[in-house]
Amino acid sequence: MGVAAGSASQTSADSPHSAQPSSSAPADAKTATPEASAPSTAAPSDKPAPTSEPGAAGAALPQREPVALSSKTTVDKGVTVTMSKLESVKGEATGVGEVAGPAIRFTLDFANGGDAAYATQSIVVNTYYGASNVPASPLSGPGAKALAGSIPAHSNASATYVFTVPEDQRGSVVITVDYQAGAPAIAFQGAAPK
Repeated sequence: MGVAAGSASQTSADSPHSAQPSSSAPADAKTATPEASAPSTAAPSDKPAPTSEPGAAGAALPQREPVALSSKTTVDKGVTVTMSKLESVKGEATGVGEVAGPAIRFTLDFANGGDAAYATQSIVVNTYYGASNVPASPLSGPGAKALAGSIPAHSNASATYVFTVPEDQRGSVVITVDYQAGAPAIAFQGAAPK
């Protein structure tokens, strides 16, 4: 979980798809026979899959039940997050691969009520839109601002994110906050302004 462009994507993890030596093969074997994977028994979900660090099988981690866009929710260790200033903007493409267009911009306000600094480098924010929960593309502007390295004890910090979302798909927007590897993502859901 980091903050994507318009957000700051800072997670780092070993690839879940790294080749692992077979326990029955000699250590110096140059080729390995791929094992057939068992069919998934998981039921399909309408929820967007957060882009947090995947588990051993490469599956996305679960997310919490969504709360309203205006809600305050606990992140971890006395840290809460609230969304503010959700608005419609004309997205600016300044980063590699970005495409300008209709976008939403929102600010997440983090409050650290704990007695120790809270590291933010593992936080990843993503946005999904429409009935099919299409992943939105992050943009560098206008006004995107990443989180600092940590939030001191009993202090607040804010970050602003911009994601491309077509105006006619804003009736249902889901914004996820992945804050720690292995923990379910926070999810905000509701209608975004056009």
